[in-house]
Amino acid sequence: MYTNKELEEIYDDRYSAKESAINQREVVLYRKLQKILLPDSFTRQSISNLDLGCGRGHNTDIRAFFTEGFGRVLAVDLSQNVIEHCKQFYKDKENIEFKAGDAMVIEERFNLITAFGFSLFNTSDNDLFLENVKGFESRNLIQGGKAITIIGSFTDFSGNGADSWYMHTKEDLSYIQSNLEANGSSVHIVFPHKIGTNYFGAGFYNFAAELIKLIVKKRRTFFIVIEHG
Repeated sequence: MYTNKELEEIYDDRYSAKESAINQREVVLYRKLQKILLPDSFTRQSISNLDLGCGRGHNTDIRAFFTEGFGRVLAVDLSQNVIEHCKQFYKDKENIEFKAGDAMVIEERFNLITAFGFSLFNTSDNDLFLENVKGFESRNLIQGGKAITIIGSFTDFSGNGADSWYMHTKEDLSYIQSNLEANGSSVHIVFPHKIGTNYFGAGFYNFAAELIKLIVKKRRTFFIVIEHG
């Protein structure tokens, strides 16, 4: 497992280049994901969102569009570079606060936690994965009422890759799901490539890009949706 300092240096370097345009395909993608991953009954209430590892790029801080219509959003990343970029790039989004630092010391509570590609959940140690989930939920989820945690990543089911870039196996995901359900949560593992609406809404390019990811790269995007209350 990389240390926070090592990850900060990796992501500072990765996010050193500035992007000047929004990737419209990704905007459409994350708007669709909101509809796929969040129940209508949940989005009709006031949502406060903690976004872990907000990042920047073609599939990272475009997630700002996942939060459209939400109340308060706190987006956290270890990289000071990416946070400064986000503050400038999304300065018109008054409901989003971007903060640089360790997400594990955030003490505020929210009714939605999102972690898309967050390093602490890309680990081969399934028990550590569960410990991290429970830690964020106990510190940061509003207790009582409806609350949701969404963890997203991608995998080729090989079990390869170093921690922070681990490719979960089907057995990993099954183990994680069964243990979370044992705590009384409702848990769904969602693969957008199995949902027809995932392929449309951004023109033919979205369809082609999804097929390239599935057939050439042999990767599957997945989301673990944990519902409480």
